[in-house]
Amino acid sequence: MDNKVVYLISPPRSLSTAFLRSIQARNDFHVINEPGTYAYFNTHSEVVKKRLFGDEIPQLDTYDKIEENVFQMSKYKNVFVKEISFSMEEYLKFHSNTNSNWIKQKNLHFIFLLRNPYDTALSIYKKLKPDGLKTLNKQLGYISSYHLYQYIVEHGSNEPIIIKSEDLYHDSIKLMKSLCKQLNISYTSNMTTWNHISNNMPLKDSKVSEYTQHWHSDAMQSNGFHIPNNHHQNSIQDRSDGDGLKNNVLFENIDDINIRKVYQDVYQEHLPFYQELLLQDRHILTFNSFDYEFYILWYIVMLMVTCFIIRK
Repeated sequence: MDNKVVYLISPPRSLSTAFLRSIQARNDFHVINEPGTYAYFNTHSEVVKKRLFGDEIPQLDTYDKIEENVFQMSKYKNVFVKEISFSMEEYLKFHSNTNSNWIKQKNLHFIFLLRNPYDTALSIYKKLKPDGLKTLNKQLGYISSYHLYQYIVEHGSNEPIIIKSEDLYHDSIKLMKSLCKQLNISYTSNMTTWNHISNNMPLKDSKVSEYTQHWHSDAMQSNGFHIPNNHHQNSIQDRSDGDGLKNNVLFENIDDINIRKVYQDVYQEHLPFYQELLLQDRHILTFNSFDYEFYILWYIVMLMVTCFIIRK
């Protein structure tokens, strides 16, 4: 059986780095963190590229090199690639323009990780430098995620998987077991409990260490899936509907009125795409709170007891 290539696609600040840590802890996947970022900013912003990578040029500095490297590694081991949705959208545009059959590989799987966009936006606000505000609309990422999802449904060989970030910390064990079943891989307990990161097990990232620490320090020091510190589920009254969202979110956590207006507008633009993705029931990974393994065991025991009684 061919080794698997699994892409995790998400907006930033969606527990995607914790997800990477989970897969990394298995030790049977080669893990790559956001290889498309350099190629994206090399085209779109020299300033951001310089900030993220300094003067270093990563080995995987173009999309064709990324593709070649990923599938070369998959000859020897499973490969897990975490990508931010806006750079991944550019990646697929590149492949569609070159008539590449990359998307049709039988061993290629896509997972979409979606966090409540209100929490995502507030988390970005806490990390994004002021001069990065003009890129917020692209960075928030739900529009890109939706376009990517549509493309993969139409052209991919395997059905995409959608995971809600909130489910990762509500019941990570059942959810990861369900994911492993979908991918036809074994579940291991270290997928939900792992060690703090160390020099012996670094985050696979080619960015400058200052940037990596700034954006990923919580996940790097984590030992499992936990509710983020910036989770604001009950912070405002109008987040009381089924998905914890309403269109008139105020973003009152942001003091500067002008910046708050930018976040409100961008959020309103991305929200319908997030909600549309949540309607794709056939691809949303779910777990049942009822323990079927226990039920099967109980059923077998009761069947044995019944047979014993009958034979008596």
